[in-house]
Amino acid sequence: MYAKLALSFATAALILAAGGFLAVWSRLDDAAAPPDEGQAPPLEKQGRPPGVVPAEPQGPTTSTKNGDWENPLETQDLTVKIDWLIRRIEEMAEDDYDSYTEFSQDLFAIKREVRQLKATLRQIVQGLGRGPGGTARFGWALAPADAPLTQELKETYTTSAAEYGVKVEDGRVTVRGFLNFSPRVNMPIEYFITRFPESNHETLVHLIGDRDLDKLEENPYMALKGLATALYKGMVAAGFRQGAPTHPDPESDPKNPTWVMASGDTVYIAVRYERDGRTHVARATDWIIDPAIGAVLPADCFRFSGGTRGEDPDTGEDILAAEAMGLLVSVWPTYTALVEVALESSLRNDYTYSFTRIPKREGSEPLYLDVIFSKTPVEPEGDGALPLDEATEEEGD
Repeated sequence: MYAKLALSFATAALILAAGGFLAVWSRLDDAAAPPDEGQAPPLEKQGRPPGVVPAEPQGPTTSTKNGDWENPLETQDLTVKIDWLIRRIEEMAEDDYDSYTEFSQDLFAIKREVRQLKATLRQIVQGLGRGPGGTARFGWALAPADAPLTQELKETYTTSAAEYGVKVEDGRVTVRGFLNFSPRVNMPIEYFITRFPESNHETLVHLIGDRDLDKLEENPYMALKGLATALYKGMVAAGFRQGAPTHPDPESDPKNPTWVMASGDTVYIAVRYERDGRTHVARATDWIIDPAIGAVLPADCFRFSGGTRGEDPDTGEDILAAEAMGLLVSVWPTYTALVEVALESSLRNDYTYSFTRIPKREGSEPLYLDVIFSKTPVEPEGDGALPLDEATEEEGD
């Protein structure tokens, strides 16, 4: 409707402009006409360059009906020209409106087909990720955060986690990673564990699951897509109940909020590695220092918050913030990580590395670790069982 109105206004404007032009043209012809009535005007007044003679007689110069002229624009009758111009402009307007209407209909149909294809693709993705009874098995395919841990969900989550090398046992999850020897030691530690290679400058441990590190370095971002979700599913299948990330108390002053610390089941994190022919197991918290008290963090400070969820723009499914960002275990308040420190001292964001406890680099090979997430305390072994040094000064590599 609006398009047709616009075309009508344009038509009227064009008609007025054409009429004005032809009126002026006619007045100029009348002013230059010869005194003898019926005498044809000079050739230069007939719209032709001087010296050019028409191939055929011009025909009558008096008013002629529109239908008597092969080309109405060649007549000297102003009304014939205007009538012809009006008809042609109206025809063009109708053609343009029809074309616009047809284009709009086609565009609407294309958009509808795209929506239907997206919906079909979403159903296929969800269908592929479901086992018997419609429970998620792989892909995102996340059950609701408050869904009860049925035997079926436990089995499908365990299977999904295993595809990335996440080993699930009752009350325990184990996944492979390696020690990051290149964090910026002059900065606070923010993420204790991330998916390789995210936040390389501020994390201590990278997880890689059962993937080969040499191959991952060719395209690490896409190769490990799904690992964070696999870890989450593994922890749920192992019996961890998620809570909520650290967040401001909604009833407190927004300008100076009171923070509610992370909740969820307690997670005891340990790292196991081989060196000098021996197995070493250390508490993750023994590798982190709170400078305000000059001591390492307590072993029971981590909580399985589960982080938050959003919508995957590609599939429309729920996706974990930890999957989108690759941030897994945090020692400062964040809604993205799966596991978070539940200590008010973390609000200062000044935890540092305990270099007296962290293994030193030996050669150029990575130091691979088995990261253990447990519902019960993990006993240290080897160097991890040695008494904590009283000195807490930072030592570089």
